[in-house]
Amino acid sequence: MSVPSHSFDRRVRLKTEPLRTIVFEHVCTLQDLSILDDSNHIGEPPVSAGMTEWQARFDGHLLSLSWDWMRTKDGTLIADTSVPPRSNLQPIDARGYDRTEHDTHAILWSVIGAMSWQPAARSNAPV
Repeated sequence: MSVPSHSFDRRVRLKTEPLRTIVFEHVCTLQDLSILDDSNHIGEPPVSAGMTEWQARFDGHLLSLSWDWMRTKDGTLIADTSVPPRSNLQPIDARGYDRTEHDTHAILWSVIGAMSWQPAARSNAPV
């Protein structure tokens, strides 16, 4: 079992596998059209955008995970992967070293991809 710890940078360090088992709960979803200015969407331009934040508790630590989303013309919500997710989580490798920034983003996107976040975000995001 991986024991999470806070560090000087206030991030919670966890090995990747325990991180994949954590169940996050929806905190809030907000519309923020300025996200469209920074997004690198492909295909049909999105009609709205915003951010969503989720939290979980793990071994006494509060974990936070948020990311930007875009709403397509047909109403589908998609994560805006052109901007990295924001989190206090820092995945570590088997030896306890921080994963690279690239690996960290990939791991967090895989966690987000496994979540069913769209229904909660859709019900809280203005149309």
